[in-house]
Amino acid sequence: MICLAHVPSAVADDGDLLDARRRFEAHVLRTSEPVLERYRFVGRGAARMMRGVHPAYVAELRVVVQLHVWERSGTVAAAAVGVPAASDMIASLICRMKESREEYIRSDDLAPAVGAMFLWWNEHCARHGPEHLGADVLVRGGVADVMIDELAQLVWSLRRSST
Repeated sequence: MICLAHVPSAVADDGDLLDARRRFEAHVLRTSEPVLERYRFVGRGAARMMRGVHPAYVAELRVVVQLHVWERSGTVAAAAVGVPAASDMIASLICRMKESREEYIRSDDLAPAVGAMFLWWNEHCARHGPEHLGADVLVRGGVADVMIDELAQLVWSLRRSST
């Protein structure tokens, strides 16, 4: 996490919406790819059940994985973002995939959910985090020097104990 008060203004104030959208898509891909590969939904060795599945279902699954990661890590609850829970979204996806694997059956809830997730991410996360800050989530407001000192001491003690 990076405190917004300590982010260089060029990073914190970047308001290019197209760039933000591209970065959100990259963020979802970066988050979901290892999970989907681990469970053999994509990549080399993908399970037979995924053969012939419409690519839009996989894209939707990536969005659900992203939401699940946010919920499970405690970053944000689905209700705070204004979207259904990841478990509800996956249940809908499974039902539609059972009905038709090759032809994509659109979800009426997906576009508003992705929009809400993007808006939340754009407001609360560091769009330039991975390449410039090494983090995704921004903490708004100032952080007391005491807290920074304690965090630095903790990191230093962990570093010394691992060598």
